Amino acid sequence: MLEAKWPPIPPEVWALKADPEVAAKGAVVVERKLDFQPGWIDTTLRVRIVGAAGLAAAEVRDLPELLLSMEAQVTYPDGKVQAVGKRKDLLSRKEVSAEDGEKLEEVLVPPGVTTDCVVDLAWREQTAYGQAMQIRKPLGGIGYLPRRCGNFWWWSLGSAYPTRTAVVQRSNEFFWSLSFSTPGGHEMEEGSTSMGATFTFRNVPGYPPAPFANRSLRPAPRVAVSRPLPSVSYLQHDVPATEYWDKVTELYYQGWYLKFLDKGEPYRRWSEALRAGLSGGPRARAKEIAERLNRRTVNLDQLNF
Repeated sequence: MLEAKWPPIPPEVWALKADPEVAAKGAVVVERKLDFQPGWIDTTLRVRIVGAAGLAAAEVRDLPELLLSMEAQVTYPDGKVQAVGKRKDLLSRKEVSAEDGEKLEEVLVPPGVTTDCVVDLAWREQTAYGQAMQIRKPLGGIGYLPRRCGNFWWWSLGSAYPTRTAVVQRSNEFFWSLSFSTPGGHEMEEGSTSMGATFTFRNVPGYPPAPFANRSLRPAPRVAVSRPLPSVSYLQHDVPATEYWDKVTELYYQGWYLKFLDKGEPYRRWSEALRAGLSGGPRARAKEIAERLNRRTVNLDQLNF
C-alpha cells in the first residue's frame, strides 16, 4: 500500500499567492510526479490554490475503479491539516465525459479545499505484473502496465494550470519502454539515482482544455509507455510483413486516434451545424464541408496541414 509522506511545505509555496501569474489562474501545480515500478505506478500531486478560479486544480477525474490506495491532504496557511486516508472519503460527483458527451465519469476532490490552501494527492495503480505476483500467477508475457491500458498508454505532464515541476521516475526493473514527446518545445532534464532514471520538466504553462481535441497531441509534455516491439526481421520467418504491420497498427497506433479523443457535446453541435443544409452531389457536398471547415476551424496547438 502507498503511505504518502508529504514533504514539508516551504515558505515559497505559500508566497505563490502574491505571484501575478498564479493569482490570475487561481492555482499552480507545484509538483507532479509519476513513478513507474514493475508492480505499480504511483502518482503524486501538490497544488497551491490561491483563488476560486483554481478550485478545479484539486479535482481528479477518470481514475480507474480499482486502485491499490489513494490518499490526500489539505493544508491551510495557519498550519491546520485535513487528511484523507482512503478513496471513499474523498468527495465524489459524476460528470458527462468530454470524451463522447455521453459516458459519466467520476470526479474526486478532497474535502476541505478552500481558495487558500495546499492540496496533496497520491494514488497507486497496480500493473498486470504486480497483480500476477500478488496471486502467484505465471509471469510469462505479463506486462508492466495496468490491464486496462493494454500494450501502451500515455500520461500528460501538464494540465489547465501552470506546472512548476513535473518528474517521471523509472525503476531499473521497469523493462518496458518510456518515450517522451514535447510538442510545446519544453526542455527535459535527465538524471539518475540508485533506484533508476529521472526525467524532469520545469515551468510548463497551463493549457486549457479544447472543446474538440486529441488529448495526446496537446502541447504539454507527455510520457508514453509501450510494450517493446519485436523487430520485423525477427518475425519475418513466421509472420508476413503486411500482417505484422497490421497488428502493430492495431495494438500500438490505432489507440492514439480512438482512445484519447475529446468529442463530446460541443463536437456534436459543431458536427451537426457543419453538415446542415448540404445540397448537390457528393463532390459538391464535400467541397462545401471543406469550405465550412476552413472558415470555422481553429487548430489551437499546431498549424493545419
